[in-house]
Amino acid sequence: MAFPTDQTVSFTGQQNLSGDKRALFQTLFAGEVLTEFHVQNKFLNTHRVKTLTNGKEYAFPMVGTFNDTGYHTPGQLIEGKTLSHSKRKVSVDDLLIAPIFIDKLDESLLEYDARSIYTGECGKSLAAVMDRNIARMAVQAALITNSTQATNAGLAPVTGETFTPNPVFGAAGDELKGAQIYAKVLEARQNWDEAGVDYSNATLYLRPAQYYALINDTSVQNMIWINKDVGGSGDTANGSIAKLAGINIVVTNHLPSTDESTNSTDPEPLAAHSNREAQYRGDYSKVMGLITCPDAVATVKVHDLMTEGEYQINRQGWLYVAKYAVGHNILRPACAQVLLSA
Repeated sequence: MAFPTDQTVSFTGQQNLSGDKRALFQTLFAGEVLTEFHVQNKFLNTHRVKTLTNGKEYAFPMVGTFNDTGYHTPGQLIEGKTLSHSKRKVSVDDLLIAPIFIDKLDESLLEYDARSIYTGECGKSLAAVMDRNIARMAVQAALITNSTQATNAGLAPVTGETFTPNPVFGAAGDELKGAQIYAKVLEARQNWDEAGVDYSNATLYLRPAQYYALINDTSVQNMIWINKDVGGSGDTANGSIAKLAGINIVVTNHLPSTDESTNSTDPEPLAAHSNREAQYRGDYSKVMGLITCPDAVATVKVHDLMTEGEYQINRQGWLYVAKYAVGHNILRPACAQVLLSA
């Protein structure tokens, strides 16, 4: 699902403008932040996103499976059965901002175009935080492997809801061996098949070390996942792997990798406002890879990525702010699996 963009830009305090150059700077700042955000973001378009028109949360409906099929006894009254229902609520975090101050004199003295640098950094910063928070939610979803854990996480399982285990590497160092990574992805596919999960739109997220381990083998003949003669779709000459076991691959540095049980390495939502300060905490120290389907995690947003700017006379410079208000939560745990170190 795409993340629609809202290029709303508000600029006040237009005094001391330097003609067309200043007006162009204002317009392009907003557009380039949006562009850089979408170029850098890797997780947003691979899960469920809901735009809120009012309120701060959305309840995604969950419906259980129907297991009351049976043969009819002649003359017996047919009574309709019921289905189990539940909801998975996703709330909005606090406003996340990326502010930049540009001193008027410094800007005048610069011998290069600073706009693209500023906009790029704002976009990268916002995209990185969103990516990491979505990834944290997906890992937390994957670590829920039974109904008891789902209940403890406040998910209220429905009748017939399935769960999946997580592939674990057998020995230290296996996470850097292409054959072992490939074997664990196949194991994940088997888990999904046995749980009845549709993984036709699944995505495999790997850190660079794991991704390039899939290519780093002295014998191409052994690399069946990239050997076109046996059904592979990669290209060793270009150092690329289109898919692994039929699953799309995304290389990212935003998979969580440390124990964040007490504090997240990113800014946390404020307890005084959204009361979700512990939402993204967890122990991610054994995560070597992540495989998700679109229903694993959901995002709600109050408004799309926006930018604002104003000239501040008392500071003799320009303040530009890129911002968004979104929140993430687990939707269906069975739709996510993590590759865990031994």
